[in-house]
Amino acid sequence: MKNLAKYIRGFSLVELMVGSAAGLIVIAGAIGLVISILASNSDTVKASRLNQDLNSIMAIMVNEIRRAGHGCFGKAGFTTISSLETTNTCIHYAYSPAKNMEGCDGLDNDSDGTNDELDEFIQLHYGFLLHDDGDKILMRTASSAFTCGGSLTASNWEAMNNEDEVEITVFSVTDNSRCLDNDGLIVSCTATTAPLPVVRVRRLDLSLTGRLTQDIAVTSTVQETVRIRNNEPL
Repeated sequence: MKNLAKYIRGFSLVELMVGSAAGLIVIAGAIGLVISILASNSDTVKASRLNQDLNSIMAIMVNEIRRAGHGCFGKAGFTTISSLETTNTCIHYAYSPAKNMEGCDGLDNDSDGTNDELDEFIQLHYGFLLHDDGDKILMRTASSAFTCGGSLTASNWEAMNNEDEVEITVFSVTDNSRCLDNDGLIVSCTATTAPLPVVRVRRLDLSLTGRLTQDIAVTSTVQETVRIRNNEPL
């Protein structure tokens, strides 16, 4: 028994300290890995939420802007683009729907003594702009005329984002329209000699940048090209 007892001594203090240190290192590594995974998942959720908000705002703007210029093609007093004004942070567009289904036939359907193409249309003005505070996009809710950069009535505009959650920092609109000649070839819109432009194809490039209000390090940018459905005859 004496010979067996000398081999059953257990661990020395140094061995216990070394073993404990190694165990703590492994545990710390595992905890660090879990924290890193949780942080990565949190960043992914935040980025996805921001992208969803920006894409929703952009989708609304694109769908609305595409309607610009709805009217009667070639009728006196009307062009297919009723109004289109852009600045770096604002877009103003308008469309002219007929008051009745017969507004484009050029006849005096309501017997008021004036042909319909002159009196059967109303012009509706709408637009989007970046608020002066640089934290939200505003959408025009009133249909009255206005000017980008002019005096704006707050009650005629509505915020598209909740600035307590998402801040819109950049909104830009670039007009990249093209002009075509009779053969459908791209020519200068200011050409004064043949081939002359006969129609302008409206195309706008929109860019929207935002960030999370509670974590400004989380930013994202979405871009879209809008092809306005109605061309503008020149």
